[in-house]
Parts: sequence; structure tokens; C-alpha cells
Amino acid sequence: MEHQDNLFKEFEAISAEAWLAKITADLKGKDRKALNHRVGENISLSPFHHADTISEPGGPIARNTEGNQWLIGESFLLDEDLSLTNKAILHALENGVEAIKIAVDRKLTTADFIKLFDQVEPSYIHTHFTISKKINPLEVLSEFAKILAEKIGDKNAFYGSVDGMRMPDQALQNWKNSHLPNFKIWCIEAPFGDPVDQLTTLIKNGVDGLEKSEDVSVAPEMVFKMKIGTDFFLEIAKLRALRVLWANVLRAYRLEATIYPKIMVDFDMSSQTEDPNQNMIRATTMAMAAALGGADFLTVLPASEGEEDRSAFYRRIARNVQHILKMESFLDRVKDVAGGSYYLETLTTEIGKAVWKNIGDMN
Repeated sequence: MEHQDNLFKEFEAISAEAWLAKITADLKGKDRKALNHRVGENISLSPFHHADTISEPGGPIARNTEGNQWLIGESFLLDEDLSLTNKAILHALENGVEAIKIAVDRKLTTADFIKLFDQVEPSYIHTHFTISKKINPLEVLSEFAKILAEKIGDKNAFYGSVDGMRMPDQALQNWKNSHLPNFKIWCIEAPFGDPVDQLTTLIKNGVDGLEKSEDVSVAPEMVFKMKIGTDFFLEIAKLRALRVLWANVLRAYRLEATIYPKIMVDFDMSSQTEDPNQNMIRATTMAMAAALGGADFLTVLPASEGEEDRSAFYRRIARNVQHILKMESFLDRVKDVAGGSYYLETLTTEIGKAVWKNIGDMN
């Protein structure tokens, strides 16, 4: 068969007007608007989308990655015996995890970090510390940095982030610029819920941080922490809208819109049921939504937590969901995979408009 660049050129293009006339006829007098559906509390969308109906076609959602790369993440709690946590981290890294997220609920000494990172080379992975509010993030990073001299790579080879502070901290930034320049120190998150409200909170907190910081150049230090649910298309559009909104904020501050924020995604607990099998199925579509939406760091919630053998099994499944999306579905190959979908472009735009209006109403 002879190769053709445009397989549709033999077919006559159908306008939106013609499609709508056909839909109206098929509905036999019923109002088309009755078919509209609500997205969250703020948006009403038609089920019909066409190239002619998109008044403001969106461009590709920009990121500073090749293709649609994201990091396969896994979360860890600190055991009383840190050698057990180390064992779990090593097992995860040996099985394809690229980024680890450690919940720090107590002060850690240099000796603790030596035990925690035994045989772990931080220069090969990304390391994120989620810090309890009662602990100073600078103290944690200072102790962590002390063990890096014995690891492969110099200070520029270590990538990661730390949270625990709602606003940028100049002392922490000055320290990290000297010791861990490729760590991010400003994590912004918002409660899961209505997508417009969630993004409004994230953008508002980001703007407040820029306002209160000594230097708006703190913008590159940002990490957005996003929780997603089970609404497949909505979660894709929500992540895409976040990048567009933040680019507009940067332009308002006369900053380069190419300061792309890192987006760290995990599952909201409300997405989980008591049935582990159902959770495993949900994990696939939720992870797909995060990947298609442009997550930089994704942690898939294990389907169930229980005795050690079951937990190990469900953690393996959670990791492998992401491996399949990359190595078999190739979702990491194309930047902004969802770009060009009339529905998703429209939904992204409508979410962005609603959030921007909220931000404007607050000022």
C-alpha cells in the first residue's frame, strides 16, 4: 500500500454547524444544553467538541524535559530500626524506582543518615524529604549533606527537595545554594477537592510566597504537590491548567515563563476502597491521568497495607503500573500527549479561566 501523509484527505470535513444540526435533529426538540455536565462546582461543559468550537486553541504545555519524562517514585516511613527502612529503599531502587520520598517524623543524626542511605547513591536518584512541622528542614538537610562526601558525585549531582515550610526561607535558600544547589526547598500543596478551588489555593500560595520573599528569583525553587482522584479527564486537565496558570503568574512578575515548576503527584486517600483489587485497577487509570497531565514525580499508592508479604506485593504492583506506562505504553515519549484533544483543551482552558477569575477576585 502506498504511504499517504494524510489518510483523511479523501473524506469531506464536517463543520461544527453541520454536526450540531444533526444532533439537534436526533434530539427531536430536546435542548442540547440538557446534555451538558458539570465539572466540579464551577464549570458546565457540553459533550460536543470540535475544532471550530475552540475559540482559543491552546499550545503545547511546555516543560523542560525530553518527551513526557516523569520519575517513578515510592514513599517510605521511618522504621524504629532505620536499617529496615534502608532495606526497603534498596529493594525499591533495585526494582526500578527513580525517586524516593521519605517522611521524617523525628530528628536524624549523621549516624542515622549513614544507616538510612547505606549502599544508596543519592546522585543516581531524586530524594524528597517530607518534614514534620516540629522539625527544622535545615537541620535535616544539614545532616543529610554530611554523608554525601562519601557518596558518588559532587554537590551538583544531588537532586531532590524538602518541604516543611509554607513560604520561602532565605536562610534555607542561602544554605542550599552553597551545599545542595539542585535541591528544591519550596513545596506548595492544597487540600484535594474541587479542581478550581484546589488550583486557586496552589496559585494563591505561590503568589503569596513570591510577594513575601526577598527576591522573586526564588521561583525556580518551587515544587507543587498535587493529589489526584479518579476523574480521569479532569485530573489530566487540572495538571495541564496548573502549568498554564503558573506561566501567567511568572509573566505578571516579569519572570521567564520557562521557569517550569516541578509537579509531584500522588493519590488522595478518598480514591481508595476497601477492595485491593479495585484499588489496583483504579491505580492504572489514575497513574495514566498523572502521566498524561505532565507529572514530574509520581507515587502510586499501594492497593492495600497489611502484613509484610501483602504490602510487598502491592508495592511491587504500584511500581510496575508505572513501568508498564513507560515501557509498554510509551507515555513518556511525547511531550503533552493530551494536546490537540478538543475536549481536554477546552477543559484545561475552562479550569484555567475559573481559577484566574478567583485569583483576580481576591485582589
